[in-house]
Amino acid sequence: MGTFLIQRGLLGLVRLFATAAVAGWSGAPMSWSPDSQWLTYMERPEASPAARPAASPLDPAPVSARSVAGAETETEVDVPAAGGMYRIWASRRDGSASVVLEESPSPLSAPRWSSRGRSLAFGRYVPGTSGARGRIDVLVQDGLDRRRVLLSVPGIDLDGSARALLADLAPAWSPDGRLLAFPVPGREPTVLVIHVEAKRVVQTLDRALLPSWSPDGTKLAYLHRDDADSYSLYLVERSGQGLSVPRELRRLGSIPVPIGWGADGRSILAALERARLQPDLDLARISIEDPAPAPSTLPLVPGVLRRTAALRSFVLDYGRNNDDLCFFTAEMAGRGHDVCWSVPAQHHAYKRFHPLDPSLRIAGLAIAPDGRAVAMRFGPAEAPSPPAVVELETDGNPPTERTTLIAADEGSRRVWLGLIEQSARSLLTMVAPPIQVENRPIGRPTILPLPGEPADTSPLRSRFARLGRFGAELAASRGTPATRRDWEERLFFDYLKGDYTAATADLASLEGMVRDRGRRLELLALRAQILWARGEVDAARDVAKYLVEAHGGTVYRVEETPIGRSLVAEPDATRGRDWASYLALRAGQAADGGKHGGSSAPDEPEEETHLTDPFAPNPPLGLDFGRERGVGEALPLVPQVPDLRRPEDIQAQLRALQRFMEMQQRAQQRGQLVPR
Repeated sequence: MGTFLIQRGLLGLVRLFATAAVAGWSGAPMSWSPDSQWLTYMERPEASPAARPAASPLDPAPVSARSVAGAETETEVDVPAAGGMYRIWASRRDGSASVVLEESPSPLSAPRWSSRGRSLAFGRYVPGTSGARGRIDVLVQDGLDRRRVLLSVPGIDLDGSARALLADLAPAWSPDGRLLAFPVPGREPTVLVIHVEAKRVVQTLDRALLPSWSPDGTKLAYLHRDDADSYSLYLVERSGQGLSVPRELRRLGSIPVPIGWGADGRSILAALERARLQPDLDLARISIEDPAPAPSTLPLVPGVLRRTAALRSFVLDYGRNNDDLCFFTAEMAGRGHDVCWSVPAQHHAYKRFHPLDPSLRIAGLAIAPDGRAVAMRFGPAEAPSPPAVVELETDGNPPTERTTLIAADEGSRRVWLGLIEQSARSLLTMVAPPIQVENRPIGRPTILPLPGEPADTSPLRSRFARLGRFGAELAASRGTPATRRDWEERLFFDYLKGDYTAATADLASLEGMVRDRGRRLELLALRAQILWARGEVDAARDVAKYLVEAHGGTVYRVEETPIGRSLVAEPDATRGRDWASYLALRAGQAADGGKHGGSSAPDEPEEETHLTDPFAPNPPLGLDFGRERGVGEALPLVPQVPDLRRPEDIQAQLRALQRFMEMQQRAQQRGQLVPR
């Protein structure tokens, strides 16, 4: 039996809130209360050991993860799942409070409330012991402390994929609350129609999925899987205490999409594939008396689009009256993601939008009963994110700024932070590619772009600002940062959203926690970026010039090769100096041009001045450092070979050896590679 963890703010909850029965099924199902103030959903356990990446969000992206700037395709972002057990949550619409209704180590189905709001139904898989088959318990919860097993279905053998599918299934209550259509996963999907009071199955619908009751509760429509790639619309009617024999209305196509009912209860909304030049996917209205092909109510996925890109998934949900409001999203391979807000009864699509970022796939949709909000989940179906609630307006312009990310606990907050961070970094790899100067790459110390990368007029600029705003709010919700990574997250998101005053304060706090000299210099380079972004380009250039001197000249190592000793430049030791030189040049161009940033390519950098270290030891005897040499070029021996029979030459050799050992010791102290 699960335990209840009631968070602060819900201690006065004396009964469970209900949700209106939403026709159809979608990935990662969610359920609303009748007053549209509470959202119920199921959370899976973590799919990976860590909910957030271990590396710093400021670290530059690996070369393999970078994309060419301006590419049409974008990296899709997977959602890191929250840790813990399977949980069923109820959260307020504004995200102010949440309560755990059920938790279990075994897989749970999605919850669904009865239309009267007095009971919550969900399923739980109980694996067998010693290789025996398990069972599925159909549970009905009538209050925080009242739960009963409505029915146990024994002899269930679910493999890994079938267990994962259970979380994407939700039961359907009849409007009077007497019958419950419960879907059971397996090789052949089944829907059990259960009489709630009698606690018995009155009919088993084979090869059935996505059940949906009519508004008056006299009919049950569902999808029938004819074969692996074909589905039909079926209907059964209530007859006494049971149901009639199922009858087929019409074939729909190869894509299983949730179905809904018209407000009159005499027509069904279903996704229909039409055999034209291209297989169009339309939302059609099908009469239960005359199920002949109906004219298209709303185009969902045009065939020409399906011909150029594969349809990977489709998510749809209807409003309370089914034909007055509809949200749907089609995931096409190689394309961004968005949501379409439409009104089927008016044959009209209002607007396409995405509340977070088009790089995130949409895993679930649920429209609030009042029609003024829609809940969404993101990521793959096997690891969906916590919900986000998008507030709507009646004029058909959804304000994506009014989006609430539900973070029921610290694990959910970490999931959101990891999700937004990964999405932002996937975009940054496109706008901040490796910089080439004189045909050699210059490594960036952080992934954060320079001012003007991208240009202020670029659409990506608004996407960074949106992700930064959500991330900064989540990072600040914890209170005072406790770890270095917390400060790095704050700095990352404040910089992205353009709050450079807050980013300066974050950087000052972060610098006090860093002891490594190389990392401190990288943060100093980031300070120059922030100064530049704030319009203080002269100060940014001065900081960059200081970094050039702080990094010093080129560091070489001596290698023994078949052609002799060679002098090889150490690239890691020059990376910071090269970036500082580039940063000083760009900031100087911005200062001289009298403009903020800029996206044009800079000119060739000026010849660098190498500072001589007066405390550097002399080179070892036998090597000539008198002139610049290319990488890998052999160094000639000094012609005057000493005569070791002469005491003065022996003393000179000992002094040279002593200087060489001192050079090694000093190089080790600096953390540089030394000649061998």
